[in-house]
Amino acid sequence: MPINSKQKGARGERDFARFLREKLGIEGCRRGQQYCGNPDSPDVVGVKGVHFEVKNVQALNLNKAMAQAVRDAGLQDVPVVASKRNHGPWLLTILAIDVPKFAEAMVRAANLDNPLISVLLHSTPATLADNLGISSQNLSIVDNKIQTVEADKPSSYTHISPNK
Repeated sequence: MPINSKQKGARGERDFARFLREKLGIEGCRRGQQYCGNPDSPDVVGVKGVHFEVKNVQALNLNKAMAQAVRDAGLQDVPVVASKRNHGPWLLTILAIDVPKFAEAMVRAANLDNPLISVLLHSTPATLADNLGISSQNLSIVDNKIQTVEADKPSSYTHISPNK
């Protein structure tokens, strides 16, 4: 891997940790220790029970990135891929089955009543998908939006109103 790629990756990890602190109110998030990928080395630490795999690339093989996150997360942590293209927003991709566990971990870490997290916390993936009229195959969170990722259709975004 060229040095510029390593620097870009490290910059992405620092940027995502800053996003978690500044935008989601999760204090203590920082770049993790990089020890060749094991459960003790998430790219960003600070959310107990969540293993963040951060990708700061233009073209992402999401299945490969998620496989790495699942492998590195171990059995206890929720694997999450945090990805970002140049000048784009952060995207979070998690397995649909892990949505409630992820939401609980985020609420505990943030210690706040975020409307998006609250909606996720009180919904099963199937219920959330049904209520939003989307597929529960893959869910990605972008700020206050849920993104569905399906092979046969373009991605779609549905706004979650804090009043729901």
